[in-house]
Amino acid sequence: MKTISTLLLASFTLFFFGTNATAQNCNTTAGGNGISSALTGGISIDGNMADWAPYLNDPDNNSYDASGSNDQDAPFSEDARDLLRLTFTEDANYLYFNLQRAGSTSNTIDIVFYLDINNNDLMESGEPVYHISWAGTNGSVSIEVLNYQPSTAGIHHNTLSQHIDGSKLMGTLTNRSGQGPGISTGSGSSDGKSVEIKIPFSQITRVNDEEIVTGQLYFGQDFKFHISTINSNVSSIPAANSINDNFGGCLNAPSTNITLPVKLESFNAFLSDPSKVDLKWVTTSEINVKHFVVEKSYDGVEFNDAATVFASGNTTGKVNYSATDNIANATAQIVYYRLRSVDINGKTSYSEIRIIRLSKQTDNTVTILSYPNPAINELRITIPANWQNKKVVYELFSANGQAAKKIEASSSSQTETLNISSLKSGFYIVKVSCGIETAQQKIIKQ
Repeated sequence: MKTISTLLLASFTLFFFGTNATAQNCNTTAGGNGISSALTGGISIDGNMADWAPYLNDPDNNSYDASGSNDQDAPFSEDARDLLRLTFTEDANYLYFNLQRAGSTSNTIDIVFYLDINNNDLMESGEPVYHISWAGTNGSVSIEVLNYQPSTAGIHHNTLSQHIDGSKLMGTLTNRSGQGPGISTGSGSSDGKSVEIKIPFSQITRVNDEEIVTGQLYFGQDFKFHISTINSNVSSIPAANSINDNFGGCLNAPSTNITLPVKLESFNAFLSDPSKVDLKWVTTSEINVKHFVVEKSYDGVEFNDAATVFASGNTTGKVNYSATDNIANATAQIVYYRLRSVDINGKTSYSEIRIIRLSKQTDNTVTILSYPNPAINELRITIPANWQNKKVVYELFSANGQAAKKIEASSSSQTETLNISSLKSGFYIVKVSCGIETAQQKIIKQ
């Protein structure tokens, strides 16, 4: 195992996305099991669907809406909005999909495409939803990215496997202020029955309440999806009369010889003392990686390059990296860190954001700081200094003592972020344990 330690000469930031999604079983008669004999991507977004033939003929690249007596949405008042199937492929940079419908029309049809990018069968706060407006046979397509806001009625209303055919997700959609790097494009077929879409993976991200990116779908990762045609506008979802047709499924990434440049096992940030932050990250694979650029932000939006750490380049073993940031002159109470990896071709990827909170929590008293309180979608928990870089267990209990959420961090950062969007509103107890020491705090989930 290699270890690379670098002392940064300026303030810096870092975080990484490249964790693998949890695999789901997509090996069904409906297709989409991912063992694909056709995967080259490179679809031309021009309205000519001929280059989709290898993928349309391979059942492993397809997911189908039920039809006939099995279609729970039938009968349709508008056949033009009756969805039939979604066919996909991808390359290292883009996700491509072809959506087909039963009818043909020159009228505009609006489509919403929900992506469960961490493949946990749950649409969570800030996961991406693509609104596709397709003007039928003239081929015109516009695309925008929206944020999913979970239904407060409970997990059942936001779970994709329970909303396959004839059932709509109950969460609402909100505008995303920035679409993300890259450009999504689309084009419709001349017969008005098919539309092809090309989305850069750099756009398929999850954001938090401040619209800071906290996750990304990458090439080669599995995901679940739900798709709907709507007969109104996205602000009307999930009203009873806003959805015309629905279906969904899961798509395992096809077998491929293309590998992500960086596989990041972990990234953590520790507040060593009031003036110093230690950051450590571990890679388990690097292919043609040139360097890492450490970035830093005081508002979580504007990041600046602060330092460069040279990478091993090519390795299949673990490599430990570390760096130190001097924050003696910091005036903000929160510092955001992330890491950008750069390969020899100039392509980049980002880590998950890590947060350091500058407060009296740097001492070794057995207390935690949970904020915001009340919380809506995310809860940040700052732990004592002597718990950092150790195994820490985070638990949430409802007012009646029932376990609501539990995560374990094998090497906990100073501040961990818990997604609580699926929890019902009410009072909760946050219990955090490190070895034999335990601390707890009451919070309110709005």
